[in-house]
Amino acid sequence: MIPLAPLAVETVKSAIELSGDSDFLFPTRLGRGGPIDRHTLTVAMVRFAKSLKGPAAKTWHAEPPTPHDLRRTCNSRLAKMGIQKEIRDRALNHITSLRDPESKHYNLYEFQIEKRQALDNWAAEIKALIQPAPVVPIHVKGRR
Repeated sequence: MIPLAPLAVETVKSAIELSGDSDFLFPTRLGRGGPIDRHTLTVAMVRFAKSLKGPAAKTWHAEPPTPHDLRRTCNSRLAKMGIQKEIRDRALNHITSLRDPESKHYNLYEFQIEKRQALDNWAAEIKALIQPAPVVPIHVKGRR
């Protein structure tokens, strides 16, 4: 079980609205009534990379990011925030080691509270990137 941060819940609710009467949260646009293809996000990211212009786009054109890069970025940023590897692995649904009996058989705690905190922290990072901080006017004494 992966807890969803409020930003993720907003995204899912928007997807539900956009999916109309489909049985799928992310339906295909091809009119077959099924789910999106497993490569849809990869294709969308490649198209986005190709659409970028200017000098900053050069690296995106040379090496377009993939959906796996999003997972890597999340893992790296959570590590930078001080989130323990065990919590990061569980939040990203990484498989626990089959050779580690403690992880496989004895520790059945699901870390819901810790995963929620980690993913809430990650959502705050994303929100800060996509929603610029409000501009606050500064008044100089004697001037308006």
